[in-house]
Amino acid sequence: MKPEILEQIKPYGIEIKGEERNERLGWTKTVPFELIEKELLEFEQLTSGVENFVFSAMGGSINTVKAIKKIYGVKNIYTIDSLDPKAMAELDSLNNPIMIAISKSGTTLETKTLAERWGKKVIWIKDSDGDLQVQFDGQKDIGGRFSAPNTIIFWAPMYLAVNKDLIKLKEIYDKYEAKRPEIEERMWSLGQELAEKNVQYFQLDCNPALETWVTQLLEESLGSKIEGYNPKTIVNGDQIQGFEKVRLSENIMEAMYEEQILVASMAVGKRITFVDQPGVEQYKKLINCDLRNDSKDGTDTSVRPYKFVEVVNYGYMKDEERKSLKTEYQEKYPDKIILVFEGSDWNHHSYQAALENKETLFILIDKKTDPILTKIARATYETIKEKAILI
Repeated sequence: MKPEILEQIKPYGIEIKGEERNERLGWTKTVPFELIEKELLEFEQLTSGVENFVFSAMGGSINTVKAIKKIYGVKNIYTIDSLDPKAMAELDSLNNPIMIAISKSGTTLETKTLAERWGKKVIWIKDSDGDLQVQFDGQKDIGGRFSAPNTIIFWAPMYLAVNKDLIKLKEIYDKYEAKRPEIEERMWSLGQELAEKNVQYFQLDCNPALETWVTQLLEESLGSKIEGYNPKTIVNGDQIQGFEKVRLSENIMEAMYEEQILVASMAVGKRITFVDQPGVEQYKKLINCDLRNDSKDGTDTSVRPYKFVEVVNYGYMKDEERKSLKTEYQEKYPDKIILVFEGSDWNHHSYQAALENKETLFILIDKKTDPILTKIARATYETIKEKAILI
């Protein structure tokens, strides 16, 4: 990255936890392909003879894998991020599978639980003490939603997507590296312009497989951090009045870096620390509390003029089920923009942005398929109940 850009980013790329101040700008560095190749060969040894690869993670980590699977049509990659028993049941018939569990800290509740329930071979990708390290240089300076395309979280599924062809991977990587300076210049200028205009509604034109990934990167990085600034993201579709349209590359790596530079540039313009998510601990503190089990609606939906309705289903959904749910709520709220996500993954990619967003009605659906999911849904509701309905 150009030094003059990096110097502007640095003050806003610090994650603060208590007394700790950790720089999270490892994603701006160039990684020698030799290090990528070395860790991919370690991945090959750890998974030798495996036929099917089940990636388990939450938030940016799993949404990276989902995007690669869809874009490249990889048949032997599967993902799981739901504690709903239906999700695990779909994997029961796989021949010779392995679970690749991803958690930077190794403590993510859902990922740990899924690994314990798996009952077959598991390898871990962590910042340290894992079978593989997240970063190729062994550092810990990349946050989860910036882990693609600069870490093993991106490159392990890519390795499978190109049938383990390292020569092809190097060609892909070299083309991406050659594009980075142009991306930095172009998206930095755009980010500064959008920050100055105080744009809060974004319509990203990109590969639909990236929908959740790009939503998390923008909203969790910038949302609910400074007063009065709570961006909202729509992906593709017809132009919506009042939304700023931003076109991203069809190339997955370029699109990811384009949005990362855009977000960093806007963060500098708005003076937002963009690599942390300070609000996410709120619902976690309540998970093991003795919360009421009723699901009374604490929200009068007529009081506030909501622009968006965000439906979070704490149950496993296939694509067709998600579309059906969106249609159902669009009919119920015909004048609103309807967004549908799956919990508890939503808690890892959009909860931070929800905390201070006053333009969204959140409808949390607890399918009661798993006691942990029920606790997460209830705890989430308690922290945003002035603008939420729990069903």
